[in-house]
Amino acid sequence: MQLDSFTQKKLDELNEWYNSKKQWLMWIKHVQDKYSTLRNNISQILQLHDTLEKERRYWSRFFSHLGVFASCNLPCPSLCCYFAPSSPLIQRVLVEIIYLEPLKEWCKKRGERWDEYVEEVDLDMVEKEVRNELFKYYPMEYYTLSKKGKTFIYPVRVDMQRSLPKEWINDLPLNKKGRPLWVNAQSYACKFLDEEGKCMLRYLIPPENSGYPLLNLSGLGTRVCRGFYCLTSHILRWLEFLGVVETKELSSFSMHELNEFAREGIYELHRFYIGDRELKTLEKRREAVLRQWVGVVMRGRGESSLSLTYEFREIDEIYSLTKNSALKELKESFRYLLIHQV
Repeated sequence: MQLDSFTQKKLDELNEWYNSKKQWLMWIKHVQDKYSTLRNNISQILQLHDTLEKERRYWSRFFSHLGVFASCNLPCPSLCCYFAPSSPLIQRVLVEIIYLEPLKEWCKKRGERWDEYVEEVDLDMVEKEVRNELFKYYPMEYYTLSKKGKTFIYPVRVDMQRSLPKEWINDLPLNKKGRPLWVNAQSYACKFLDEEGKCMLRYLIPPENSGYPLLNLSGLGTRVCRGFYCLTSHILRWLEFLGVVETKELSSFSMHELNEFAREGIYELHRFYIGDRELKTLEKRREAVLRQWVGVVMRGRGESSLSLTYEFREIDEIYSLTKNSALKELKESFRYLLIHQV
C-alpha cells in the first residue's frame, strides 16, 4: 500500500484531529478530578457532571476501540509478523519473561529447542541509546531476566524457511501515520507465526501467579503485538466504531481490497470530521461553550451557569442532529464502495 501526497495530507489532518480529541479527553478527566476539591456550587456541579461523564464515556470508548484492548481481527495474512533477519533490535518483538517457562515446556513436548524461537541477548552488549529506546515501549520489569549477575532480553527469531510471498509485496501495510513498516521483500515469518497466520504464543498460558492477569485471560501473545494496528486495520476499526462496517464483513476480501477500502475510508472520515464545515463549526462552538460552563462552575464565585447550561444543551442538540445526518451520508457512501468493491 502506498499513499499519494493528496491522501497523505488527508491522513495527516485526520491524525491531527485524532490527537486533539485525546487532549480533549485528558481535559475532561482533569476537570472531573477537580470535583473533589470544591466545597460550593454543588448544585451546578451536579448539572455539569452528567454532561462531562457522557462526554468522557464516549471518547473513552472511541479510544479503547481504536487502541490496545483487543487483538487485530483484520482478515489479512499477518503481514506485520514478517521481519528482516538483519532488523535492528528496536524493530524486533521482545517476549515477556513470563512466557519463557511455558515456552520451554511447549518446545520440549514438540521435541524442539526453545532458543530456536527466541534469542537470548545480554543487555550489557546493547548500546545505551538502543536500550533507552527499547524501554520506551517495553517495561523492563516484564521483559528482562536477571541471572548470574547479568540481565537478558528475549527478541523473537524469524523462520528462514518462510520468506514473504512475492504476491504480497505490493500490498504491504503502513503504520498509522502512513509510513512504511519494517516489512520488506527480504522479510521472513516470525518463528511463532503458524501456517494459519496466527501466533503460536496463544498456546502458552502464563502461570496463574505470574502477576500479569491480562495475559492469563487472553493467551494471545505479547501485548506489543496485540496492541499493534496497521493503518488499514486502524481506519477500518474506526469505521466499525461509527457503525459503518463490521470487520467480519470483510473476511472474503483480499489484502489489496482491504487496503483500498482503507484508502477510501481516509477520504470518508476526513470529509466527515474535517471537510463538513457546518459540523466542524458546531463542534468547535460546542466545545467552547462547555469550557466556558466548566470555567464558571470551577471558579466558584457565585456566578450562575444557568445560561451556559441552556446554551450548551441547545447547541448540543443541533450538533447531534447534524452529526447524525452526516454519519448517515458516510454510511451510505461507504456501503456503496463495499458493494461495488471500490
